[in-house]
Amino acid sequence: MSRLKIMAASVLLLSATACSSSPPSGQPETVSYEIVLENTSTMDALDTSAGKADIVLAPGVWAVLTSGTLFEAGGSASTSLEALAEDGNNGPFLIDLKGQDHIDQSEILGASHGTSYDDAPILPGDVVTVRIDALSDQRFGLAAMFAHSNDIMIALPPEGIALDRELDSTIEVAAELAYWDVGTEQNEEPAVGANQPGKQSEAGAGDVESGTITKLDNNEDAAGFAYPAIADFVRLTLKRVK
Repeated sequence: MSRLKIMAASVLLLSATACSSSPPSGQPETVSYEIVLENTSTMDALDTSAGKADIVLAPGVWAVLTSGTLFEAGGSASTSLEALAEDGNNGPFLIDLKGQDHIDQSEILGASHGTSYDDAPILPGDVVTVRIDALSDQRFGLAAMFAHSNDIMIALPPEGIALDRELDSTIEVAAELAYWDVGTEQNEEPAVGANQPGKQSEAGAGDVESGTITKLDNNEDAAGFAYPAIADFVRLTLKRVK
């Protein structure tokens, strides 16, 4: 075979290899992300009428969504979401998510695998790292209980956030997080109420509230209790690694 023909064959082989490693035009590509959540607060950072307290999160749940939402804003909370937001018990909500067609994958968001609030709360200085593989047209969502509350969680928008970002890009998305009141238990002062994790007599203790899932305005609930700005105690970054 002549040298010219060998060179031409090599070019064709390289072109075919390049095409096979990339998705067809307009098709989603496989992406991988390292997601890091950090409780950046210091000890005793929360001021209350009873003194100072730590800012604590319960281990939550993350999910990759193909469509739809992680929870329904304005709707009634399921019993599984109620358990997550009232008691930091993420197990029932995780089971529910795994049974839904629009959820591609979902796991616990915790300082160690398989934990709920009682096992391992996310304390000041704790760091949680998650690695996900998804498609670029899917979205990422998460929700976790603000532990010193009755039924308040922090969460990304219900529909999640986009995963079609540049390779090696790192973005800070704590600004996308918000407080959500799931409307199942009447609120008490954060870190003071008797019906909050660590103080309640049993899971689910507290006065029942027949409300809907509502985003807090200006970090204040309907009862007038204020919560610390999320960006002051949470760092949430997404880094695309593939």
